[in-house]
Amino acid sequence: MKVIVTEGKGDVKIKKVPIPAIGDYECLCKTLAFATCTGTDLKIIDGKMFWCKNYPVILGHESVGKVIKKVKK
Repeated sequence: MKVIVTEGKGDVKIKKVPIPAIGDYECLCKTLAFATCTGTDLKIIDGKMFWCKNYPVILGHESVGKVIKKVKK
């Protein structure tokens, strides 16, 4: 799948990563639209989020999607 990734200091790229495995009571969603957050994501990109020290980071928690797989236990 394609994701938007930052390695900090203004660096933003599109990368391919494996589709994650889902666990109990989780679902896999296909993203239909997303936006970077003008608060959190921009601070992460600029290296100003104090708790975000480990890069790379996948961005885009503002999203709309469709559930394509779910797991129940």
